[in-house]
Amino acid sequence: MPADRSTRFFTYSYEVPALSEWTVSATQIASKTLHTPPEPNTNYNWPNALALTTLDDTPVVVGVGPYSTIYIWNARDGTLQDSVQLEQAHQMALLP
Repeated sequence: MPADRSTRFFTYSYEVPALSEWTVSATQIASKTLHTPPEPNTNYNWPNALALTTLDDTPVVVGVGPYSTIYIWNARDGTLQDSVQLEQAHQMALLP
């Protein structure tokens, strides 16, 4: 990877629920933990898939999880924009 380029991506940890932003370049690796919502219920609905997209011209991270849960984080400042448990939205997935 050229020294002036970096790659940015997001990961989610289940052990200690946390969304992390990673920036990787040829010279450094940096991460920061973004806001993680309280567990919505006892079904462990944490995201199992993440995608970076835009919503109203704002970059966001979208996470989908079991029991029809969706989380949306602002990708600029890490704030949680919304979290919801949908009705009748089973087997959700994020498509490229």
